[in-house]
Amino acid sequence: MAAGARLRALLDMMAGAEQARFLRRRSFADQLLLKRAQQAGRYTSFADNVLRFEYKVSEAVCTGAGDTFPLTSLIAIMDETTTWASIGLDPNRRPGVSISMDAHLIRPQPVRAGEVLIFCSSLVKHGRTLGFLECSVEDESGARMAWGKHVKFLESEFADLDRDCFCSCTHALCSSEALLTSSCRLACAVGRTWNLLFSDQMFPLTSAMVRFTSGPSRPQPPLHPRLGDVLRLEAQSVAADGTTTFNFDCGEDHLNELGVMHGACQAVLHGSATEAVVIDAPAAGRDHVTLDAPREARVLKDASVTYLSAGRKGPLILRVTPLRRDGAGESYVSKLMTKHGLRVLSEATLLYGPQYIPAR
Repeated sequence: MAAGARLRALLDMMAGAEQARFLRRRSFADQLLLKRAQQAGRYTSFADNVLRFEYKVSEAVCTGAGDTFPLTSLIAIMDETTTWASIGLDPNRRPGVSISMDAHLIRPQPVRAGEVLIFCSSLVKHGRTLGFLECSVEDESGARMAWGKHVKFLESEFADLDRDCFCSCTHALCSSEALLTSSCRLACAVGRTWNLLFSDQMFPLTSAMVRFTSGPSRPQPPLHPRLGDVLRLEAQSVAADGTTTFNFDCGEDHLNELGVMHGACQAVLHGSATEAVVIDAPAAGRDHVTLDAPREARVLKDASVTYLSAGRKGPLILRVTPLRRDGAGESYVSKLMTKHGLRVLSEATLLYGPQYIPAR
């Protein structure tokens, strides 16, 4: 089956799967307005191995300084679109698991509500266990305004993954040998099950099963009025070295369809926490951070997120540490961790450029 036809069939099935009784009724992608009737985007074409996704930025998703759409939110959409491109181009439709994502804002101005963005996602290379994808973001005129890279771990269909392979691919931080072995076996089991259900031979039966278990009258839970309502951070403290700690409660709205914390949500959280520190930079010498400081901040130009382990519902903490502050820009490292800092879920490096965003 051709890649375009394969992806169209999968998208049609997933559109109906929103009514499936065995799937979650809402994920973080819904809050980004990527799904359901109120979605702000649509896939327009899949030609020459490039998947095009058109997205109109809504005020509801503008969480950046001055009510802008930050680079980390662009990463969140890149995560979704490059995953679909990977699925459409892979004969076994493997979604994979994110290892890292990088993005760069090319133009000097930030993205604002009302702009129409075109995400062009393509495959660089597919291997047995790794997939490398890239995404170029254009405005309505066709001018390139941002780009990103996405590395995914693809469950192996041929053999069990050994300990060294799993660790090197995912950079997993496991507290015990038993946990590592369990994670490795789970990755293999999920990969093989997906490969079986979504192979060309079994896919028609899988689609029929989804249709059979779907109910057209199944109500959809309401979305929050603004994405910022979902990403509520509680500032805890500022250390002497400028490291700022935030508390965050991971709930249903922050998960993907499989019940794991969405990688897109983690990227947006890193941006929100770091931006609070940038806006309130003078607070570095105090023991608190003011989250309602004046909305004036530098532009986020580069962001890189590395995913280390799966996140679940419950209390988490974010720690943002400044690396450099000078006239050329500011760089920070943000770590999302379990409540007591025993396990790192993801780590991000963010660079802010010298241009200031005017407050509205």
